[in-house]
Amino acid sequence: MLRNVTLSAIVWLAGCAQPSTFDYSSTPFAIGSVQPDVSDAEIRAAVERQVFGAPVCIPIPPVWWDTYSPPTARFGPPSWRGQEIPQDAEDRLNDLAAMGFWTPEELEAIEGDRRVRYRLTELGQQYFRGNIAYSEGSFCAPAERQLVRIIDSTFSPARPSLEPYIGFRHDSVAFVAVRFEWIGVAAPSWLPSGELQERYASLLPDHNNSAVGSIWLYRIWRRDEHPLLNAPDSGSLEPVCYDNIHNRPEECGPRF
Repeated sequence: MLRNVTLSAIVWLAGCAQPSTFDYSSTPFAIGSVQPDVSDAEIRAAVERQVFGAPVCIPIPPVWWDTYSPPTARFGPPSWRGQEIPQDAEDRLNDLAAMGFWTPEELEAIEGDRRVRYRLTELGQQYFRGNIAYSEGSFCAPAERQLVRIIDSTFSPARPSLEPYIGFRHDSVAFVAVRFEWIGVAAPSWLPSGELQERYASLLPDHNNSAVGSIWLYRIWRRDEHPLLNAPDSGSLEPVCYDNIHNRPEECGPRF
């Protein structure tokens, strides 16, 4: 509820006819209208960023997690939280290390069980999602899809009935709806070896055939990234989904 209320207020402020009456220096972000004269080049660059960065998620296999910060696995018990531990669980955890998401560190054994601590790398901290303690962890890294072409782009006012989770209260914020053609890659950069590429190929987007996707782009202004001058019109083209706690976009991205 808090996010909806905050977004509603900031969207309303961004759409006011007299933006000079509002002090954007006190606002972490604002949602403004896409200008009618936005260039095709900016639209294409925005879509390329979103298409490339849309993630694919590699699940963390269930093991016996002894501690959770940093996560420490205990190898020996056959099940954890009612889940059967796969025989190849440690191999899959090592795969995630090979992808660059964490670094394993052997610890002293307990009651005959081996223990390994997994320290998140910088990439791992960026891509980790979920909660290992509840066996819901995964690493969601960019699938690195490639934009083939922009099919068409259409300007449209915001429509509250189609976006109830945003909480628009007026129709003055325009967005651009874009349809595009995309294709996957045989292996993203974080899958360094042929063995890993083969093992996780089923989780990757199709790289043999192109497909059509869509995205809605707004003018998103963030105080720590864009100048106060001409706020919020100096923001970048992005989807409107937003993490109001961390002041950064959520992974709502394109529709593939």
